[in-house]
Amino acid sequence: MQMRKHWAGLMMLFAVSMLHAAPLSPVLRTLSVPADTTQTNVAWQDAEKLPQTVWKWSRKQISDHGYTLQGKIMLPLAKGSVPAWIELKGARLYVAVAELQLDARRALGMTMLQGEPAQALRTSCDEDSTTYQFRFFKVADKGRKPMYVSFEYSQGAAGEGSEVWRLGTDVTSVLGERCKVQG
Repeated sequence: MQMRKHWAGLMMLFAVSMLHAAPLSPVLRTLSVPADTTQTNVAWQDAEKLPQTVWKWSRKQISDHGYTLQGKIMLPLAKGSVPAWIELKGARLYVAVAELQLDARRALGMTMLQGEPAQALRTSCDEDSTTYQFRFFKVADKGRKPMYVSFEYSQGAAGEGSEVWRLGTDVTSVLGERCKVQG
């Protein structure tokens, strides 16, 4: 009987912590690298660990698609979930960057990182207007190597824009060549 109460308590703690997890948490955890390894990227098979994701093709076909994997992921919210398109880009052996895109009408903004150990980093591309935003973060989760995350929001014509999140273990892979970290 005592074991059941303990197990029920653990399950309740897990459920409560999942309710308050940021929508990007499953992607960050799956694609981040353990701190105690010399590894700098995750392998393609790690993509199969992303929960609630349906891929357009199998990881065995990535070379046929320019070393990309595309699909749809359901990101968890406190109540329900929100759909996003996901694309993983990389090389033959590893995933370099993940890109998630949400319709502007379902945009979540900074709540996507709520509760994550995220540090804002200034870049040459930072923008914060009502119709366009760009921000960059370093997420340093305990026991994991840092992940870099960019956020880009464009309202678009007639509100038909999108919210795009890029995640990766390398600053340049996430920011590209046009943006530079400042300071």
